[in-house]
Amino acid sequence: MTEEAIGSLILAHLIKNGRIGKVVFAPDAEIFAHEQIDSLEKLEVTIFIEDQFNVQVDEEQLTALGSIERLASYLARALNSKAA
Repeated sequence: MTEEAIGSLILAHLIKNGRIGKVVFAPDAEIFAHEQIDSLEKLEVTIFIEDQFNVQVDEEQLTALGSIERLASYLARALNSKAA
C-alpha cells in the first residue's frame, strides 16, 4: 500500500468521525503535534491504525510524527518490513 493511500485512509477516518473538518490542508500539516486533535482523538487514531494496518502506534509516536504525511510514511515502512 502506498504512503498516499495510507494517508488518504487516515484522513478519511478523521473526517468521517468528525475529528477534523473537511478542510484542505497540506499533508505535512502538524495536526498531531500541535494539539489540533486531543488525546481522545489520538487514541481513536491509534486504534484505527491497529485495526486497519495491524501496526501499533502509541500517542507519543503519533505526536512525534506530527503529520499525516509522516505517519503514512512510517506505516508504509512498517508494512513493507512485515511483508519482507
